[in-house]
Amino acid sequence: MLETGLYEQVIDEYLNSELSKLSELWQTDKKKMDSAESAVILGRFMGRLLTRILQYFDHSETAVSDRVALCNAIIHYTIRYLESVAGDRFDPELLAQLKGHLIHQEAEMLLAILDASRAAGKEPIRPETPLSISSLFTGDKREPSMLAELKKEIATSDRVDFLVSFIKFSGLRLLLDDLRAFAMQGGRLRVITTCYMGATDFKAVQELVELPNTEVKISYDTKTTRLHAKAYLFWRNTGFSTLYIGSSNISESAMTSGLEWNVKLSQQDAPNIVKKVEVTFEHYWNNPEFVTYIPQLHEQKLRQALKAERSWHADDHSALAHYFDIQPYYYQQEILDKLQAEREVHGRHRNLIVAATGNGENGHFRFRLSPVLPAKSRQAQPAAVRRPSQGNFAPKPVVFSRHSA
Repeated sequence: MLETGLYEQVIDEYLNSELSKLSELWQTDKKKMDSAESAVILGRFMGRLLTRILQYFDHSETAVSDRVALCNAIIHYTIRYLESVAGDRFDPELLAQLKGHLIHQEAEMLLAILDASRAAGKEPIRPETPLSISSLFTGDKREPSMLAELKKEIATSDRVDFLVSFIKFSGLRLLLDDLRAFAMQGGRLRVITTCYMGATDFKAVQELVELPNTEVKISYDTKTTRLHAKAYLFWRNTGFSTLYIGSSNISESAMTSGLEWNVKLSQQDAPNIVKKVEVTFEHYWNNPEFVTYIPQLHEQKLRQALKAERSWHADDHSALAHYFDIQPYYYQQEILDKLQAEREVHGRHRNLIVAATGNGENGHFRFRLSPVLPAKSRQAQPAAVRRPSQGNFAPKPVVFSRHSA
């Protein structure tokens, strides 16, 4: 029985029969397949259908050989069909490709091609999760450890790109030996990160840039850049690249015990998404917002940027560290502007703010007034007086000032 709701399904004979049974009380929404998208749509439809058919051959002794025989029969039929329909328009190269895709009777899978001098006597390293099928990591003890998988991904990649909002040394040290071995064997490592919230450890950045074939780019502008993505990209020249995208930054808790979710995408399974990730990363990498970190030129800048983000103000290193960013509502900004004008334009430094309860008259103004006040007078901030609101009407905040005595 069909359920009400949204669909995106090819209408086959079975579904068409079910739709014909619907009464006039139900309305259906259909559209013709788009010519540009039909190859992908029908390919996925046939893939799911063929998978179900292949699962039917489940006799343990002959299951694999029966499935291979059916796949080869379909390829042979496709060749004959194209020859009869296309005629002279049939592409000889396509015919050669189709014949080349006939599955070998031994029914084997290629897992690796390795340098014999390096691989002699060693068990080839490979991630536990498949390279050709996307999967999800949730931190469950019954699934492979993401940290262990990342180590194996690094060891088997040609290029590695990291895109993270911050890097903690506690997390980097878990991967540092693997990254060093990867880079020393000629692998290229690129890392994009930020100073957001001052969460990145300076030591972690320094350790990264000391690796060979490694480049780190940093955004110092935390006001306009809010990079919150976490992506670990492992590129392989074989076409079996894998990407991890999710909630894990480079920190010990995120890599080990944290309740983090991360999707592993396969280039074979999700080529369009992988291509989009690749293009987007390259766009970030070439964006002047992200600056290549050179210790001799940028060490002081990075230290100051991280310290400024951890402090109440860039010039007040004694302030308590904070990890939040408060912005005023429009009515709060209005009174802050008036207060600033009273103090800076008219020179009136004895002020009283009268505001209805619920306008953030205490906490918010305490956080936002510091830029208005000189450092020596921050201990004597303007007083805030609550004025009870009347029903749904909240009286407009008022600033009273008088000249200093």
